[in-house]
Amino acid sequence: MSRLSKVVGTGGFYLCLSLIPSLIAVSDEAKTVVVAPVELGERTEVFRVTGSVFSRRYSKLSSEVEGLVRRVIPERGTYVKQGDIICRIDETFAQLDVEDAAFRRQRSAAALAEAKRQYDEGIRLSQEKIVAESDIATLRSNVRIAESELRRAEIVELRSQELLQRFTIRAPFDGMVVSKGTEEGEWITRGGTAVTMVELDSVFVEFLVPQLFYHRLDRERPVEIRFEALPGRTFAGPLHGVVALASESSRTFPVRIELTNTDHAIAPGMSAQGFFRTQPDGEGQALLVPADAIVRGADGRRSVWLVQVGENGEQTVVERPLELGARQGNAFVMTSGELAIGDRVVVRGNERLVAGARVKVSEVVVSASKE
Repeated sequence: MSRLSKVVGTGGFYLCLSLIPSLIAVSDEAKTVVVAPVELGERTEVFRVTGSVFSRRYSKLSSEVEGLVRRVIPERGTYVKQGDIICRIDETFAQLDVEDAAFRRQRSAAALAEAKRQYDEGIRLSQEKIVAESDIATLRSNVRIAESELRRAEIVELRSQELLQRFTIRAPFDGMVVSKGTEEGEWITRGGTAVTMVELDSVFVEFLVPQLFYHRLDRERPVEIRFEALPGRTFAGPLHGVVALASESSRTFPVRIELTNTDHAIAPGMSAQGFFRTQPDGEGQALLVPADAIVRGADGRRSVWLVQVGENGEQTVVERPLELGARQGNAFVMTSGELAIGDRVVVRGNERLVAGARVKVSEVVVSASKE
């Protein structure tokens, strides 16, 4: 070894020795952490089920009349409002029928007016003994017949106007056009589909719940729902309906959750993950440990860092191994371990803690187990 190498090696050795006090000082600094309390709660269970999204209203807009399609206004993917015109069918003959009915009504109205005039004239002449009573009865009957003819003409006119309206198909609700069943220039038959619409402002998410949980569903709490297509977002909605008819093959019950969807982010056909909470199963209460406090070791062991306060007010952490049961929201039921109600466990900053490390609590968060 050269003399230079010996000098450098010796210098490096003394340099390392000089850094030891500063490293010790750094490791002795209190680490800032966030803690949450261990709480007592009902022993419930959260289970996950995969479901699918359905539109609250799915409508095939059919024609009530047959005829030549003059125009189909919206394209696929168009969002329309209730009352918007969707499709126009050739209404030429229907319009002519409306005009003809209007003329018939006017003629009937004129006939009634003439019948009433003749009747009034007959009454005047009968007082002068010029017209017989039998003629007055005939004139009275003519008025009644004219009134009936006018009413019939009015009904025919209303019917023709109603029929005319049916040559125009309008949107029955706010929604999106997802498919078209006809195009301009085609002949559409009565009952033929012009377009298909789905409502998007509100959707249903349907899950098939195993029979084991059917009677234990907590119907009072909203169900948490997540979508693979919408990472980072969590939705919640009430149980809209539980169908009391199971599939004989899978022994599952359909359950529907209604979600508001004003931004139209959720689309029918999406897959969803539903997190259902069950009602207490009669086993009483249990300690709930925040999920963020759980530290998993390489060997699969689970533990938490418990904050303890010494006589001098110094806060340190000690590791507490535990065993966990079912998950409840963002907490786990502790089935075994040395924790008590109110114990503060580290939920943030617990990645590099060691036993006896000094800590400084910057925040105490409310237990994540609560809704």
